[in-house]
Amino acid sequence: MPQRAPVRAALKLLRPKQWTKNLLVFAALLFSGSLTQVPLVERSLLAFTSFCLLSGAVYVINDLADMDTDREHPKKRRRPLAAGEISVRGAVITAVASLILAVVVAWPLGSIFLGIAAVYFGLVFAYSLWWKHVVVVDILVVAVGFVLRAAAGAAAIQVSVSPWLLICTFFLAVFLTVSRRRHEYVLLGCNGGQHRSVLDNYTLPYLDQVISIVTSTALVTYTLYTVKGTDHQYLVVTLPFVVFGVFRYLYLVHCRQEGGSPEDILLGDVPILVTVLGWVIVSGIVIYGLPSWRV
Repeated sequence: MPQRAPVRAALKLLRPKQWTKNLLVFAALLFSGSLTQVPLVERSLLAFTSFCLLSGAVYVINDLADMDTDREHPKKRRRPLAAGEISVRGAVITAVASLILAVVVAWPLGSIFLGIAAVYFGLVFAYSLWWKHVVVVDILVVAVGFVLRAAAGAAAIQVSVSPWLLICTFFLAVFLTVSRRRHEYVLLGCNGGQHRSVLDNYTLPYLDQVISIVTSTALVTYTLYTVKGTDHQYLVVTLPFVVFGVFRYLYLVHCRQEGGSPEDILLGDVPILVTVLGWVIVSGIVIYGLPSWRV
């Protein structure tokens, strides 16, 4: 396939649609009640931008490593490298430029943020090359990456973050990752191992069992966070949004055979999108419009 416009192909290679995952860096800003403080909002925006550039660089590395296997995947064959829209040299330049810009953007945020960002990059880099081939480890590493995003957001604005929120983030990330593995397993069938070798080590009953466990755990830990992990205990009223969102996602995974791309579901499924917006609005009202209390 002929190569297309280099800038357009390079931008597509960075997967901007998947940058929605980095919205987690704003969690600390929202839940700490700092959303009205302009300097902290600016620091959070820098953190978000840095993680988008970091994750973009890793996506390029991942595509370089998986270029041949991506050509055998019904959807991933459209990625710029697999489709021949950009050269290997162009992809390497894109990754290096993205990584350098990420460091430049992150520099004013301090050593703790830089340290967390470095750990994140090292983790996902190792995942792209090795850990994604190791059964169970491939799931846990992705989940830890989500936790690091949330922790980095707190470090950027120099606030503490509730352990319950980090634990909930971890289990929700495990839920999303296992759901994605299930989708790949069902979509690719007996050819799954040719695309992602770790799929040969999983079975559908095992993945369904793990989804069942982490679904319950994620809901329980979020409930405990709203009751024990924050001064804004009216936050418990957001629980129905979380329950509906998780159940809706399960419906899409099991009944519509979706779940391969959480960002597509977030942006493309209207009930999920409305639920997320409702959760954000109600959380904002509770945190910024109601008094905090403890008993």
